[in-house]
Amino acid sequence: MRALRPDKLAIAWLAATLALVRAGTPERLPVLAMLARTDAELQAAARALAARIPGARVERSTSTVGGGAMPTAQLPSWAVTVGPASIEAKLRAAATPILARVEDGRVWLDLRTIGADEHDAIVATVVTACSAV
Repeated sequence: MRALRPDKLAIAWLAATLALVRAGTPERLPVLAMLARTDAELQAAARALAARIPGARVERSTSTVGGGAMPTAQLPSWAVTVGPASIEAKLRAAATPILARVEDGRVWLDLRTIGADEHDAIVATVVTACSAV
């Protein structure tokens, strides 16, 4: 540890994280909760979100884990797609920015990274962005 020179805050963060894992509640850590979501949960969340956005479609997707020891690892997922791709800039510039990927001329919102508590804000932002096109 001396070589890394962690400060008290970093050590406290690490201790709190390990305490959650040791207590058997790692799902309280957002990243671990996202990684642990089941295919059925993701599909249901995608269908619920898409039902609230005119013209949205539910598509099979792949999430890239993208960090730490697994920078290229991929997990199966579900996404809500909306078009046209030109709304992506409006989503990034929104009061609450939405970061999405653009593929095949549509904007893909991966449900592995979207919590249920974020659905209302996403619907409002996407509907506004689509209506401005």
